[in-house]
Amino acid sequence: MKSKGSVPQQDEFQNSSPLRFRRVMIVGASGYLGSALATGLRDDFEIFATYNKSSFWIEGTHSFKLDCLSGNEILSNIQRYQPDIVIYCAGISSLATCQENPMIADAVNSRTTALFFKILPRAIPFVYISCDQVFSSPGVDLKFRFNEEDDPNPVNEFAESKIRGESLVLNHNRLTYVMRVARLYGERLGAPQRPRDSWVQRLLDKNHKGERIPALEDQWRSTVYIGDVVRALRKFLMRAPVSSTLFHLGAGDASTEFETSRALLEAWGHDPERIAGIKLDEHIALQRFPEPRFSAMSSKRFENLFAFKFQTFSEGAQEMRSRLEAGYAQTWV
Repeated sequence: MKSKGSVPQQDEFQNSSPLRFRRVMIVGASGYLGSALATGLRDDFEIFATYNKSSFWIEGTHSFKLDCLSGNEILSNIQRYQPDIVIYCAGISSLATCQENPMIADAVNSRTTALFFKILPRAIPFVYISCDQVFSSPGVDLKFRFNEEDDPNPVNEFAESKIRGESLVLNHNRLTYVMRVARLYGERLGAPQRPRDSWVQRLLDKNHKGERIPALEDQWRSTVYIGDVVRALRKFLMRAPVSSTLFHLGAGDASTEFETSRALLEAWGHDPERIAGIKLDEHIALQRFPEPRFSAMSSKRFENLFAFKFQTFSEGAQEMRSRLEAGYAQTWV
């Protein structure tokens, strides 16, 4: 096995290896990304979808309660369902919650992976979902993108906890993967009784109410359409490398919340002038914890290895609108 996070070669892929994934456990399937993966992958794999507190069921999957901090619950469910691979989407993503409760953030976003590794048979690979906010640059170069070889430099407790989780995963003596996912957007997902929204739905709801919508105008991030992430993970599961690897998943364009919010309202035929720009420094002063000014990522490693192309924001937003108009809200081909 190569060093952790190294670039796999073509002959290290599943088509020439013993890896065959049929039973996929998605830990944290009640979240936005987890529910998208559960619904988007269920036609190709047998999905075991976990939730924590509130009951959550997705048609066509096996859904069950799992406390990630309970070794007994992890053990009993691993023995019962016998997954071929585990995708860890669980965690605390609220920046405010992580900043106010660093020990809880560390437990759920970082240390629980070590608990899984004590219980999971070594033959079962483990995928850890991370984020773009592990990177931060005070300056802005719109031609620059962070790649997998760049050292993270987190500026808040959320990103710190994710980096610790990444390190625990990639440095463990088993087959592991880290997927850093950019800022997600997409349609409403999840079970009918517990729908999951991205910022898109919240933006459209505020617009419908006629509210003024503040948006950061000087913070640049990668974005990625939820359908692209589902398609990317499907390709990965069908042709996973047999060396532990770090991947970035996100569109190549860097944009601000202000730009994407205006573009979205325009795509839906609404007035983009309802979006009001706000400076990052002003935003940070209000919330009292820092955020990156620039964290745009390059996804070339994944695109090159899997012959895959992430859409730009405008392309993804157009697909999302077309799918909603056609009534396709829960699957992606």
